[in-house]
Amino acid sequence: MQEDIIVIGAGASGMMAAITAAVNGGQVLILEQLSQPGKKLYATGNGKCNYTNRYQEMECYRGEDRSFIERALGHFSCDDTLREFRRMGILPQERDGYYYPVSGQASSVVDALVRQIKLLGVKLHTEEHVHGIIPPENGQKGYQVRTDKRTYQARCVILAVGGKAAPVHGTRGDGYAMAKQLGLNVLTPLPALTSCVLKGDFAKEWAKIRVKGRVSLYNKAGELLAQDQGELQLVSYGLSGIPFFQVSRYAARALETGDKPYLLLDILPDYSMEEVGQELTRRREAFADYPAEQVLEGMVHKVLGRVLLKSLA
Repeated sequence: MQEDIIVIGAGASGMMAAITAAVNGGQVLILEQLSQPGKKLYATGNGKCNYTNRYQEMECYRGEDRSFIERALGHFSCDDTLREFRRMGILPQERDGYYYPVSGQASSVVDALVRQIKLLGVKLHTEEHVHGIIPPENGQKGYQVRTDKRTYQARCVILAVGGKAAPVHGTRGDGYAMAKQLGLNVLTPLPALTSCVLKGDFAKEWAKIRVKGRVSLYNKAGELLAQDQGELQLVSYGLSGIPFFQVSRYAARALETGDKPYLLLDILPDYSMEEVGQELTRRREAFADYPAEQVLEGMVHKVLGRVLLKSLA
């Protein structure tokens, strides 16, 4: 089957790419392996879909080629995104620089995107898994896109299959193999924006505790790799919460290179080490006849204090 433009993947990126191509005169077909488009969008922003954000400085991006990000954002900014989605019927609601649909439902964004591709005449084939892309060779024009149902010919192919972060939502890493088939250089995919699994079983004792704190990641040589502060979520397998999400990519990269990174948790970030030391000395003198666990009460979470004392025993 001959097509003009084939977009592989009907997530947010795939549907936006299809819309842009169709607006510019392209005849577009989207191939999606799942039974419905935009499945991962339903989980975005805890089901409310944070579809853009105001703060988009270069420090937010970790890729090696930051000039690419500058060009991309220069072509399509936060205001452009808000304008485009408003044109599709999505009224924005801003919270701390993050934008959500006023409805508070991710389904509103999915419905708007699907409605727009239909209005533009974009074809959507669901439950069709792409397993190969053959680039032009021997003077041939266009690409071969092979699926589990048929083989397509396309003048242009747009890969929008996502990464490997959420297999339950269809992102199983297929795109890496497709990119390699096209001769593209693929960096080893590593976890990012994820929680940290700790060695040992002591974490089971502090499960479900939330505390304000600072997390610092160091390499084996003691050099600071990353640091972030906010609400720390102590879970049965280790550590979670936004501060850990922010430093996780640096930990993954260090582990990949054979380093042995370690974390330092500061559960009293508003106090200096000197102030903490003075307070502990004062408590030791004032509550000399009390068990150590009670000496820490009012200073740290009771269960966390118990775990800390146990680790020192």
